[in-house]
Amino acid sequence: MNDKRYREFLEGEGITKTAISLRISEANRVEGEFNADLDRVVQNQTEMIKLRQRIYEKYGDKKSANLYNAVKRYYKCVNGIEMETITQLRTRKDKK
Repeated sequence: MNDKRYREFLEGEGITKTAISLRISEANRVEGEFNADLDRVVQNQTEMIKLRQRIYEKYGDKKSANLYNAVKRYYKCVNGIEMETITQLRTRKDKK
């Protein structure tokens, strides 16, 4: 993960310095604990869904939401758009 790029992105989102540090720390934690290269993972929505599931299975609802939020924001940082929800992805696939 490119910490500098992520920090600059989060600063542009207008969140506090404390929140920025927390998001970066959580994203780095996900990379370490789940052996996940976030620069690779955020390039593929299927990989994002798999990572979200792994986080949820390990931490449950509350903690997984915090960790995944950091990853989801990094997705937006890299891709310039929000990650689609699972419902949106399923709807799009059903239309094909």
